[in-house]
Amino acid sequence: MEGQVKLFGVNIFDYKWKETGEWVKVIDPLYHVEKSFFFTK
Repeated sequence: MEGQVKLFGVNIFDYKWKETGEWVKVIDPLYHVEKSFFFTK
């Protein structure tokens, strides 16, 4: 199953992903822990 992830019918690993240099920080509403995620395109 590795590499076979489909999102809206499209295998997301068929594409090259690049970091945009942008980040977002969120607070988990259940555990109140800060998480950081980077954007890709």
